[in-house]
Amino acid sequence: MENQQFILVLALSTVAVTGCDSSADSDGRTLDDVGWAESEGYDPLVDNEPAEQLAVALEEVAACPPLGQSPGGWSFCSSTCKCGPGQGDCDSESHCQAGLSCVEDVGSDYGWAWNVDVCESVGCAAASSQVPTMASSNSPSGSVTRSGVYSSNYEAWKAFDNSPGYWVSKTWQSPAWIAYEWDSGARRIEQYELHFNNGTLTSRAPRNWTLQGWNGNSWAVVDTQTNQTGWAGTEVRSFNVENPGFYSKYRLHVTHDNDNRANIVVVSLNELVLKGC
Repeated sequence: MENQQFILVLALSTVAVTGCDSSADSDGRTLDDVGWAESEGYDPLVDNEPAEQLAVALEEVAACPPLGQSPGGWSFCSSTCKCGPGQGDCDSESHCQAGLSCVEDVGSDYGWAWNVDVCESVGCAAASSQVPTMASSNSPSGSVTRSGVYSSNYEAWKAFDNSPGYWVSKTWQSPAWIAYEWDSGARRIEQYELHFNNGTLTSRAPRNWTLQGWNGNSWAVVDTQTNQTGWAGTEVRSFNVENPGFYSKYRLHVTHDNDNRANIVVVSLNELVLKGC
């Protein structure tokens, strides 16, 4: 906001110095639509260009977000240009949209300087699935990616299609991961579900994993689970995210299945449900 005020003062100063409502300028020269204007780059027949410059400057001041600023910039949020979820830098609650709080020093979670304050939700009123029912890796929206796949019959998007089908990872590939990315902005995931329905092949169920969010530079671990054993042939397990935040991409990063052999033999997953707002 301080930068915007500076622009406004500078714009007004420009008008005070170069405007011509009287017969003489600050140097005592007469301006009435002629004189030294040409040498200063103004139209010699028009004496209101400074007013036009003021209009442009005021337009820059009114821009929301401020011109030349991007999320994470020091002047991106203000009381007159409130930030949405996952945007900063904010200085107080008044810089955030309704229902959001200005959380201090979390910039590194978003790929910015550590001391950037970010507008975040204090919690979802009603967490719901944030991933659409997928019909392919990028339809109807967003994109599904994975570390590998057993065959084309078990592609990763099948873990988001709300059907009995499932993703099966590439064999003997460790770690094994599956990810979803929104193309419409960041989401705050507070809960997630793993659905398993591979029958008697329960050795394929995930055992150790982390849920991770992409902050623009690296993966941030938001939840960790270990020793998830004893899966039934068809089972749903739900988990609360330990460190929720706003991320545009999440992945389930599996480091061990329920096979007794070292590392991962193969992982199977019927559905990964990401719940939040």
